Amino acid sequence: MQAAKFDVRCPRWALPREEVPIIVKIEKAATAALREVVFELPPSLRLADTINVLDSGEREGRMVVKAIDTARRSEYDYFGIVVATKEPFKGLKKEVLVKASFVMKDGSVDNCATPVRIFRPRLEFADAPAVLSLSDAGPGWHSVPIRLKFSGFGDITVRARCTVGRRTVSRGTSPLDEILEMFLRDSASNPDDALPCRPAVEVDPEAIALIAEEFRRKLLSDDSIGGMLDTGRIDEGAARMLHRLADSDKEKIMDHIYKAMPTIVAGTLSDIGARTLGDNLQLESRTAIVLPAGLPLDQMVVEFSYADVLGNEYDPIRRTIQVDDRRTAKAEASLEMPLDITADETEAYRNVGEMVI
Repeated sequence: MQAAKFDVRCPRWALPREEVPIIVKIEKAATAALREVVFELPPSLRLADTINVLDSGEREGRMVVKAIDTARRSEYDYFGIVVATKEPFKGLKKEVLVKASFVMKDGSVDNCATPVRIFRPRLEFADAPAVLSLSDAGPGWHSVPIRLKFSGFGDITVRARCTVGRRTVSRGTSPLDEILEMFLRDSASNPDDALPCRPAVEVDPEAIALIAEEFRRKLLSDDSIGGMLDTGRIDEGAARMLHRLADSDKEKIMDHIYKAMPTIVAGTLSDIGARTLGDNLQLESRTAIVLPAGLPLDQMVVEFSYADVLGNEYDPIRRTIQVDDRRTAKAEASLEMPLDITADETEAYRNVGEMVI
């Protein structure tokens, strides 16, 4: 936006907590006549940094720029501040104003304001069954189709979780965790039984090293092993064996995992691709559900948590599904939760044209 010999601009949109630079372009003559610049930030913004500012301070809750670093060859000088929203918000978009007052040495003041526009993603239920019916007829598995709606801006990762009572009955976490769990179940006690073969695609060695280091941390952590046991991803025998192992033995297992890693990572690429649900969404968990035998069933809760690329976690969405269990034998039941996610940009773009550019 223009104000006398000052030009104040910032990016047209940002995510919650994303750092937004507000840049001031000022003519050399105006720099020489400038005494200070006072920035007034709304309560929802915080000051993250300054740009080309040599001296600054706070006065009555406002940020005051007292001296800037001038350019040597350009006919203009540039300086600014970097702001960010303090917390994510409920709506899809928000516009706040950062006001700037240019106080000159002769006492005159030029005022201007620039909008900071924040957009966020949002995930909602579009449709889900109210009742899940279990009976002896039909296949050995049941389907719980879920339709979700994505609106807003930015990319998100989604994690699915299903609980009965307080017990998690959904299976599978991230693809990398599943690789580790496979080793813990099948080849931790006899690593020589699972020799790696040459992978069909090349895998970046540096990426493999990073993945292996993450596995080492998980393997050496009793909390990680206990968590996989509690959620049924490894059995008690594997957990007991791992707890008894000395760290040196666990390192030997890690050596085997590292050698096999290129083959395993290459083999999971198609599975990871299948979890890409759209241009903006990546599923970080599987959607298989196993209802253990004897588990009292009257209702189940389906929950989806999600976060954007900056790590902002938004309120998870939940849906309670009543369970009508008419099976004569209360054996273990396997369920599938196929997901259908559609993008709806109607609300996200509503009235955006009316927001100040």
